[in-house]
Amino acid sequence: MLDKIVQKLLPDRSDRTEPRVIKRRQKSYPFMTKPRNATKPQIAA
Repeated sequence: MLDKIVQKLLPDRSDRTEPRVIKRRQKSYPFMTKPRNATKPQIAA
């Protein structure tokens, strides 16, 4: 049975294209350049 599944090829779907763009906008948050345990008190303040 697996032999028949493997032999089946995907059909050519020439009318289907996938966009080559980023879907979501980047968030404007800074990079975390310090360890998390040192950054948490600054964020909470």
